[in-house]
Amino acid sequence: MKEINELGDYSPPIIYSALSPIYDAYLSLRGYGKRYSHEILALSGIFKMGKKPKNVLDVGCATGTLLIELKKAFPDINVIGLEPDNYSLIKAKKKME
Repeated sequence: MKEINELGDYSPPIIYSALSPIYDAYLSLRGYGKRYSHEILALSGIFKMGKKPKNVLDVGCATGTLLIELKKAFPDINVIGLEPDNYSLIKAKKKME
């Protein structure tokens, strides 16, 4: 297995690069908007943990929709999003402000 620093720059597949600017709108049109985010969070069991989580790491956070919904539910939570697509990560940061 290669170390991360040996992998070089990440280049997302062209279809994902092309969709990055319209990712949120595309997901909403496909029926995977906020409702879907709520379903994912419910399935994760995070609301049934018995105590509030302190930290959550979202690997492949895209534009941060799940992290935003978590912050709404748990305002004191520390959320970290990892995303290889720079455009999506920048959009996630803007949405979190």
